[in-house]
Amino acid sequence: MVELQCQYAEKNREVKRRVRRDKRTYIEGKAEEAELAARKGDSRMLYKIAKELSGNTRCHPKPVKNANGETITDKDGQLARWAEHFACILNTEAPRNPPIELPINTDEPNLSEIRIAIKELKTIRQQVLTM
Repeated sequence: MVELQCQYAEKNREVKRRVRRDKRTYIEGKAEEAELAARKGDSRMLYKIAKELSGNTRCHPKPVKNANGETITDKDGQLARWAEHFACILNTEAPRNPPIELPINTDEPNLSEIRIAIKELKTIRQQVLTM
């Protein structure tokens, strides 16, 4: 019994260590995202990450209005309105003219196409880093 308690305590410490490490890794990743957003001048993303890390994120449901434009406050009424909305949108006739099918090349890429794609990715990466 004592041996099992010791094993449990050891495993418990190991789990806590891993959780701390994973949390640290997550926060460092978010900090890097924030730095990239700051370099780009993307204040929206920067503030979003700051709010996420501060833990002050609240989910405020958007108000739902009925067909007359009046706000629906009860949850059952809102769900019924969403069901009505999607039933109206999804139960329509199919378009008379079928969509245009664009030719898409599904052949395997050759070596020169891969090299071109890699060069383009390097160029895009360089542009992002210099922003």
